[in-house]
Amino acid sequence: MDLDKEQALFRENLFRFQTEKGYSEIKLSQTIGKCNSYIQSISSGKNMPRFNTFIEICRVLKKDPIEFFLQGENNDYLIDTLHIAETFSEHDKQKLKEFAKQLASENQKNKTQK
Repeated sequence: MDLDKEQALFRENLFRFQTEKGYSEIKLSQTIGKCNSYIQSISSGKNMPRFNTFIEICRVLKKDPIEFFLQGENNDYLIDTLHIAETFSEHDKQKLKEFAKQLASENQKNKTQK
């Protein structure tokens, strides 16, 4: 994924999450200690938050940082899997990665056979 697409996905998810939590752009900007137009500048593509501000946005919206870069609305299974995988040894992480690649390959084969 290229940077422009990642930023667009971030902005899309930011809008969705702030709407879900009932925050206007102004209210969210104020809550994270920024000027009233800060979130609007992100939404319009003029700005991207610095890391510490991004973490504050995550805290206020009660979202895991990875959620801002996932497509779609139901990624709970993926987030749960990521948190579980954090506890794995490097060897087990590699096995999980290989298994995921195998599943993706099989899924692709099944799609082309239909």
